Amino acid sequence: EKPARPTRWRQKKVSHEEFVKQTAREIFVGSVPVDTKQNELLNLFRPFGKVETCRFRSVPVQHVMPKRAAAMKKVIVEDRSTMNAYVRFAEEATVQTVMEAFRKNPDQFVMHEMHMRLSPAGEKDIDHKRSVFVGGLPPEAEEETVREHFAAAGTVASVRIIRNRADHHSRGFGYVLFTEEESVPAALKLHGSTFLGRELRVFPAMHPKKAEKRLVAQKRAEAAAATGGASEREAETASAVAASKGERLRLKRPKASRALKPTTLVVAKSSGRRAKRDAEAGADQEDQGTKRARLEADGSDAEEPA
Repeated sequence: EKPARPTRWRQKKVSHEEFVKQTAREIFVGSVPVDTKQNELLNLFRPFGKVETCRFRSVPVQHVMPKRAAAMKKVIVEDRSTMNAYVRFAEEATVQTVMEAFRKNPDQFVMHEMHMRLSPAGEKDIDHKRSVFVGGLPPEAEEETVREHFAAAGTVASVRIIRNRADHHSRGFGYVLFTEEESVPAALKLHGSTFLGRELRVFPAMHPKKAEKRLVAQKRAEAAAATGGASEREAETASAVAASKGERLRLKRPKASRALKPTTLVVAKSSGRRAKRDAEAGADQEDQGTKRARLEADGSDAEEPA
């Protein structure tokens, strides 16, 4: 008998309801060292509750072979040292327990001298009240060096550097999350500071809608200052005039185009053409019949003298 053919491992498909339940019991772990073993990560979270699974994601592998094989053989990009992971617990309440412990003391979630960042799985929103936006980061910037730079402002909970999915290189900006909101004003004072030979840009990490409102208020204030202390209504008018054309077009919604309905003119025109063709065909047949009758009459008249 031939040996059994090995089957490729495939992840079991689950329904949407089951997927939502599983996501509620998971946490996202970022900035995990690439040399971390699965048992090491499991032992770190087992004191908080029963752990079901642990899986690694976003492994910075080189594109010389399939991702799974490259991850197993540790074919890692040279200048990258971190990856991400997902940890699923048996109970949903364990997620809240872990997040509370992370906010109180983020230093207890350290692996191989690297601080990890935790968040509930599926939660992509940023805590804008405790975070700042950092721009102008050099390509060689790492999470630990950014943490050390902002440690003077307060206790840093986590650092997130936005990277490309293809080559895992830094895109030049990121976010710094503090344990307390009071640390944000001190972090904003680091705007313009030098980090690895570059000047950093530090701004509040606010919601896009709130940022848009602040931008509109700033334009109104600039317009009021330009008018030399005019009234509020005049300042609003000046700010509206100073608004760019692109913003006015964005606020103006285009009307939906209406579909043209076929008119009876097209039908009448086509039927008129058809009637004209029928009339011409009938006239041709009538002319041929008249011509044939005339020839028969001429033949009969030619036979009478004989």
